[in-house]
Amino acid sequence: MTAQNARAKEASLNRAAAFNAWRRAKERLRATMDARDFNHFVRPMYLLVPLWNFCLLLSLPPNQRIVERARCYRKKIAAAIQAEGYHFAGFTSYPSDEELLSLEQWIPLLAAPLRERYEQARLQRIAEDARDRQEAA
Repeated sequence: MTAQNARAKEASLNRAAAFNAWRRAKERLRATMDARDFNHFVRPMYLLVPLWNFCLLLSLPPNQRIVERARCYRKKIAAAIQAEGYHFAGFTSYPSDEELLSLEQWIPLLAAPLRERYEQARLQRIAEDARDRQEAA
């Protein structure tokens, strides 16, 4: 196994462990929160990327009210993550398709929903470029 393959395998294992930790932290939050609150701002939250293999960066919809509510519960979210052996890195918004396309080298480290969105955006970009070339010809 090459060093590059070993690093890729390690990154994949770290990403899977971080995802599982976030999933357990969400379940911990679900058990301790009002269901309406959980569904409003924790449920749509997902792990964007594990940072340095011990911090979780969470992604939120670009909705001001959801962001405000998540910030109010920051301590509870951090405690749930710490109970799983990770640290809370903070919040960021869902990346746009253009932002995803600019992160090509980071795609293997991103959460599964983002990798799927990246692939959809990449295929859409290829189709658009082909139509543009055809139109220009």
